[in-house]
Amino acid sequence: MRLNERVILSVYRRVRRALFDRFKASRRDSFAIDIDTSYSGFFAQLNWCLYVFDHCDKTGLVPDIRLLGRAYTNVAGHDWLHDYFEDALPAQMASSAAARNASARDPFRITHIQETDLGVASATMTLEHANRLWNKYLRTRGSIGEYVDAFVGTHYAPGRTMGVHFRGTDKGGEAESVPWDSFASAIEAYAGTHAPITAVFVASDDAAFIEWLKQRFRGAMRCVRMKIRNAAWATNPST
Repeated sequence: MRLNERVILSVYRRVRRALFDRFKASRRDSFAIDIDTSYSGFFAQLNWCLYVFDHCDKTGLVPDIRLLGRAYTNVAGHDWLHDYFEDALPAQMASSAAARNASARDPFRITHIQETDLGVASATMTLEHANRLWNKYLRTRGSIGEYVDAFVGTHYAPGRTMGVHFRGTDKGGEAESVPWDSFASAIEAYAGTHAPITAVFVASDDAAFIEWLKQRFRGAMRCVRMKIRNAAWATNPST
C-alpha cells in the first residue's frame, strides 16, 4: 500500500470511528452491527463478533450481528453467520425476529473492525472470557452438528483421526512457508507416538498439496477433506 493510500485509509477510519462513537452513544436496547467484508477470513470475523459481544456484555445491550461478506455466501445481502450459528439468548431471538419484520433496524455497517474502537476495548480479553461470551450469545446450529456427524461416519476410518491445517496459497508474506516434506514428516512423527492414527483430516487452501499428501500416505493413513463452500450449501445448494 502506497503512502497516500495509507493516509486516506487512516483518515477514513478516523471519520468512521467518530460516526461509530455517535452510534454507540445512541443505543438503548439493541446493538445492531452489519459486517460486510470479503477480504477478512472466517475466524477473523468471528473474533470481531466477540468484540461486539464484549461491548454488549458490559453495557447490557442485546447484540444483533449480521455477517454479509460474499466470501462465505453466494447471495448478496445474506447473513451467513446464522447459517452456522443461532442466537442463544431469548432477548437476541426476539430482537432478531423484530428486526426481520421492521424497516427501522438501524445497523452500523462496517468493512473492518478498525472502523470502531471495539477491538481496542477488548484487547485484553482472555480465552476463558471469550469462551464464556461465545457460549452466552451463540450456539452451533443442530444441522451443522448433524452434517459433521454424517461426514465423520462416512469418511473417517476406524481408529483415531488427526486434524491438520496447511496454508498454501496465502499468508506468504506473514510467515515462512513450510515445505511439504517437512509437514508430512511432522504428521508421521506424531502418528508414530500416538497410535493408532488411521486417518488425517486435511484443511487446506492448496488442492495440489492435498493430492500430494494423499499419495504420500497411500496405504498407511487415509486422507480426507470436506469439499464445501459454506454452511448453507450443506442443506440448500441455492445459497
